[in-house]
Amino acid sequence: MIKNNDTETEAHIQKNVGIKIRDLRKSMTLSARELSARTGISQGHLSKIETGKASISIKVLSQLCQFFNRPLNYLFQTKEELPQVLATLNIGEGPEKEGIKWFAEAVKRMTTDQISLILLVDPCQFGTVKNQVEYLQRGIIDLVIEDLYLMEKFVPDFNIFALPYGFSSIQKQKDFLNGTVFREMMQKPLLDKGIRFINPCWNWFWGVKRVLVSKKPIFGPDDVAGLKVRVFNSQVLIQYWENLGAKPIVIPWENTAKAFSNNEIDVVPSYKSLVYPLEFCRHAKYVTEIGDIASMRCVAMNESKYQLLAPDIQQALIEACNRAGDNYSKSILRMDKEHERLNIQKFDAVYIKGKNAIWQENTKKPNRT
Repeated sequence: MIKNNDTETEAHIQKNVGIKIRDLRKSMTLSARELSARTGISQGHLSKIETGKASISIKVLSQLCQFFNRPLNYLFQTKEELPQVLATLNIGEGPEKEGIKWFAEAVKRMTTDQISLILLVDPCQFGTVKNQVEYLQRGIIDLVIEDLYLMEKFVPDFNIFALPYGFSSIQKQKDFLNGTVFREMMQKPLLDKGIRFINPCWNWFWGVKRVLVSKKPIFGPDDVAGLKVRVFNSQVLIQYWENLGAKPIVIPWENTAKAFSNNEIDVVPSYKSLVYPLEFCRHAKYVTEIGDIASMRCVAMNESKYQLLAPDIQQALIEACNRAGDNYSKSILRMDKEHERLNIQKFDAVYIKGKNAIWQENTKKPNRT
């Protein structure tokens, strides 16, 4: 039993624990009767717990925490001990940075200043993006906004998001992300690894097009044969480019521009929205649209930190994420056309409208070797 020589302090603890249990129950829209049926704790005892009139055994608390998927210490945290800051990474200039700033502002506003999202100075200090996802799992950082394929480090099936032409439209991609297969075979195993997605609307995306930035014109798949193509370390992606006769070169994203200038690579697959902000055409002026949609981004949070937040704060965080995602994605679409104009003006960039059907058909062909 919970014991304390100071009766007043004990009563205060019991009252606070009761309030938290009641809030957790209501956040799941459960009646006291339903909670009783699902936990095996009598309704009368639950009523006394929620009103702070019952001494609570560790056994009962553990039952309730297991049901609500909360750490035991959550029930005993004072308001001052609850997380007030979430740390994420501050990326370079461009629409992504603006999106994170909108998110931070929305978090502060919608949690009524109870939570602040702080941007750590330099993501490069955390190594590659795959390192950053590992740091998220370990709780060194609390939240990241990244491509879904990075989660293959923990659940290999996420590598499908690395392949071109995995989905024929953004809507088809969203349908998959909201479907049973994704939820049961990918999202739940990832949650078991300690990472939770908090953007259920799936509205953070890098525009609507993927492109190839290259040092010589590329009109179709045959033109990439023999060229050095920058890739990240994904076996399915490496195999894809080898099937087209290219030479995939694994290079961290942050070193891509330098690799271009040193002639270590000839081609960079990228999102169209990134080409101008990252000044890729300073090194390679040809931009070929290949008819593939941009991948959806995930907003992922460390599960242990998430479970320390009260239900209303969790909901406010999700809502802030969804609102910021809308702003971010709309901004990307607005910038696409303007960036193309600026890229042509500043770097004499040449945009090539690839024949989408040819690229898609070649994706289905067996290895040429």
